[in-house]
Amino acid sequence: MCAVPGAGIRGTKRHVPGPAISSFLYKINHDYRQTVMMRSKMSFCSLLTLLLCPFVHASSAPGLTFLFNVSISLAKPLSSPTLVLPLGGIQLIEPLAKGTIVGPALNATISGGLAYPTATSNQSLQFPNVVIYGTANDNTTNFLVQETGVGTGNNQFTRLSLTIGGPYAYLQDEFVLGQIVANRVTETVEVTCWCVGCSVKDIATISKSTKMAK
Repeated sequence: MCAVPGAGIRGTKRHVPGPAISSFLYKINHDYRQTVMMRSKMSFCSLLTLLLCPFVHASSAPGLTFLFNVSISLAKPLSSPTLVLPLGGIQLIEPLAKGTIVGPALNATISGGLAYPTATSNQSLQFPNVVIYGTANDNTTNFLVQETGVGTGNNQFTRLSLTIGGPYAYLQDEFVLGQIVANRVTETVEVTCWCVGCSVKDIATISKSTKMAK
C-alpha cells in the first residue's frame, strides 16, 4: 500500500488502497446498491416462489379445477385503519362482515373475518392477508380460511389454506388458488377459487354425496 499527499483534514496524508482492497470495496458498494434497488421487489419475488414452488419440477403445467366463489361484505371500517410500518410501507386493517361460499366443492356461510394487508406507501402493490371463518351448509362443519398473496389494490392473487373437517377435509391437502376482486363502491369482495393440480378427480361427485348425506 502506498501513501500520497492529500487534501485531508489538517493536511494529513491520504492512503490509497491497493487493487485487491479496491475491488473488495467496490463489490461491497455494488452489492449494497443492488440490495437497496431490489428491496421493494424481494417480497414480491419471494412470495411468487412460495406460491409456485410445488410445481417447479412438474413435467407439465398443472390444470385448474373450479372449487367455489367467495362473496363477502366489508364491515364498518375502523376510525384509524392504517398503520405505518417501521421499515416502510403501511398495513391496513379491514374487518369483514358476513358472506357466502358457493360452488361444487363447498357451500357455506361466512360468519366474519379480518383483512390486514401490507402495502407500499402509495398502495400500488399490496400483499393481502385474510382470515375468514364460518360453517358449512351441513350446519355441523366449521371452517377457518387463511389467505395470503400479492397484487394491486383491486385485483390480487392468493393462496388459501383451509382448516376444515368432515367430507371437506380433502381441501386441506390441496393447493387452492384465489383471485380477489374488491369493489369499493359496493363495499364487497369477490374471490374465485380453483384447485391447482387437484388430486381429487371428480369434485362434483364428492359434493353430490355430501348433499345426499344431509
